[in-house]
Parts: sequence; structure tokens; C-alpha cells
Amino acid sequence: MSNWLIGICNAAIKGIGVVLNALLALLPNSPFHVSNSWFSGIDAVWFQYLCWLVPVDAFVTLIVDLLSAMAIYYIYMVVFRWFKLIG
Repeated sequence: MSNWLIGICNAAIKGIGVVLNALLALLPNSPFHVSNSWFSGIDAVWFQYLCWLVPVDAFVTLIVDLLSAMAIYYIYMVVFRWFKLIG
């Protein structure tokens, strides 16, 4: 009894994967692949030293957190104004 149930679950998961792949195929290519062309000329060893001296990942994380917080704030402000919760 459990074999056919497992088969149905596997078929459903496979179907969801096919649908998601079809939807993702409709999206345009990532713009970040184009910007990586300048990065290919940088020597990896020197870039590792640079990232050790300047924590680029921490800066990017901080900027993303800041922009996310600002976006959430402004979205809440717009919603509150729509419902006239604030003046």
C-alpha cells in the first residue's frame, strides 16, 4: 500500500519540479553574470588578500540589511496612511 503512495508523492514532486523549471525558464538571465566579466581578470590570490583587509561581505550584508529595513519602514508607512492610522 505504501509503495503506490510513495510513487504518487514522487510523481507530484517531479511535476512540481517540471512546472517550476518551466516558470524559471521564462525569466530573463541574471544581470550578475554580465558583471562578472571584469572579475575574471583579477588574480584570485590578490582578491583574497583584498577581501581579508576589507570585509566586503560584511559591507554588503550591512547595506542589504539597511536597505531592507528602510523598505519595510516605507511600506508600513504607506499602508498606515491608506488605512489612516497615522496623520
